[in-house]
Amino acid sequence: MERPRVVLAIAASAILLLVSAFVPAMNITHAAPGDVTQVKSGLVASDSLTTGNTSSWTFGGEATILPGAKFTHSEDAQGLHIGVQAGAPSQWAGFYAVTQNTTASLFHAFITLPYASMPKGEEYNTGIYVQTSNKNMINYIGCLAVAWDGGPYFWTVNHSFGPADQTTTIETLYQSNGTMPLAQDCTIITNGNNFLKVYLGGTVVVNRNNLTLSIPPPFNAYLEVETTSTSAMRNGTYTDYYATLGEDVTVSGAPPGGKVQIEDSSGGVLVSSTANDTGVATLNVVHRLHGLERDIVQPTRAYWFRRTLDPRCSAKIHEPGEARVGHGRRRIISHSRGIPNLGRLFSAFSSLHLKRASIIGARISKNFPLD
Repeated sequence: MERPRVVLAIAASAILLLVSAFVPAMNITHAAPGDVTQVKSGLVASDSLTTGNTSSWTFGGEATILPGAKFTHSEDAQGLHIGVQAGAPSQWAGFYAVTQNTTASLFHAFITLPYASMPKGEEYNTGIYVQTSNKNMINYIGCLAVAWDGGPYFWTVNHSFGPADQTTTIETLYQSNGTMPLAQDCTIITNGNNFLKVYLGGTVVVNRNNLTLSIPPPFNAYLEVETTSTSAMRNGTYTDYYATLGEDVTVSGAPPGGKVQIEDSSGGVLVSSTANDTGVATLNVVHRLHGLERDIVQPTRAYWFRRTLDPRCSAKIHEPGEARVGHGRRRIISHSRGIPNLGRLFSAFSSLHLKRASIIGARISKNFPLD
């Protein structure tokens, strides 16, 4: 008896990986069986930041040593909360959560700015930072939200560097204008050398390959709050952290000229690509999928995602049918509260290989039994 499948939803829609090829000069339509096999997982790490378990993070910062400064951190179903209060006026205090060293090149978190402005004489920022693990220097990219007493809040992308004990140079690579959301996705993609791409929400705000970053890997990712506020504890909230090897899904072994696409259950194409002469198709999933899942779900779904993306999971397609991503008998129920960004789902399947792909003029949809 066939085991029940569970459909992974984007706003209650299934994810379909479809491979098709068409021969314009021939009126032939048939399909041969073929397996799609995961060759390599692109997921390096993920944490919904809603489970209450912070064991994979290390906490620290200037606030731990500055006289009079206060700090706190906690995690619940709403996210990871980090709080800081400066010990003296105009004195910056910071407190952070940091990952272990990583080989990832893409880092993502959903960041909530709790304040649209600050009291007179006080400043505040919260964000995600990608920094070299070299302890003899400070060199990082930051995607952060800033609230201050002199104007509206804004979002910015900075490259900052200096000796081990302080930042001496800050390069502003992007700063928002006008009204922006108080909470949105930040995604940083970099090789630490010359390339930097940053998504803010679903928009690319930095995309350069001519920078001199000099950020030697391996990297660490930081979630950090900094403030000069002495009037109150200033908090920041983070959810949906993940790190991957990149932003693309690569499918190889497809028929040259064949179409590879990810669809929702109604047949709407979320992202697609055409296989080149060697049968390789590349799908940029971050560009198309950012923000689609902002309906959010309960922590059970975040946990289910992590299980789905575990490299131990099988990703073979065994028989014709819809290519739905499922995991055992776990049932996923939509909820009106927060969901992990699906960019990591497809980045996790960073390399797929289509075997026995003798396809002419037909669409193959298959079932992913990730159990």
